[in-house]
Amino acid sequence: MSEHKTYPAGVPCWVETLQPDARGALEFYSRLFGWDLAGPGPMPGGGEYFVAQIEGDDVAGIATLPQHLGATAAVWSTHIRVDDVDACLLKAKRAGATVLAAPFDALPAGRCAVLADPAGAAFGIWQAPSAKAPSASTNRGLGQ
Repeated sequence: MSEHKTYPAGVPCWVETLQPDARGALEFYSRLFGWDLAGPGPMPGGGEYFVAQIEGDDVAGIATLPQHLGATAAVWSTHIRVDDVDACLLKAKRAGATVLAAPFDALPAGRCAVLADPAGAAFGIWQAPSAKAPSASTNRGLGQ
């Protein structure tokens, strides 16, 4: 298995699921994949955020589905590493993206925003304090 030490800009770097019942999802995924869970931490606008781990490495997020989004169905989301969230957001808007969640700080991990491409597919953009891979999320999956 290939091990990644950094994420260059433009590479998927994090996955998370937003759930109407985050604690129910915790039970399902931890039993299915053997994940340990850290948290909860607060979510902007309310709710809880948990980090799933394998052998102490962060592999995914499990969070409360924010009510302000108006969605009721659970969703998985991919985040792509960028050097500058604010600059990427402007570039994405010029290319036809819609802003679903304006940039916000998710300290100490970084800064992010959520966009939709012109066809409506949602994705996150993520600016970490460094390009260092935050966890095993790709160490265990990409490049195999």
